[in-house]
Amino acid sequence: MAKKVTDVEMRPSRNGETAESPGFEVDKPRIERAIRDILEAIGEDPTRDGLIETPARVARMYEEVCSGLREDPSRPLRTSVRPATA
Repeated sequence: MAKKVTDVEMRPSRNGETAESPGFEVDKPRIERAIRDILEAIGEDPTRDGLIETPARVARMYEEVCSGLREDPSRPLRTSVRPATA
C-alpha cells in the first residue's frame, strides 16, 4: 500500500530540525561550499568571472525549489480544488 503524504517520515537535519520544523531554513552557506567543491572537482575555477556567483545562485535555487517541503500539501489543494457543480 502506498504511503499517504501525511505518513511520510521527515528525516531531521544535523541540528534536529526537519523541513516542517518552525524556523527551518535551507543552509545556503553549506550549499555554496558544496557547489564550490563540485566546481573544483570537475576542474573549474570557482573564482573566475563566469562562475563567481554560481554557488550563491545554486543555493537560492535550492531554497526556492525546496520551499514546498515546509508546506502542508493539503493546504494549497483546499484553495485550488473545488467540487464540480452541476
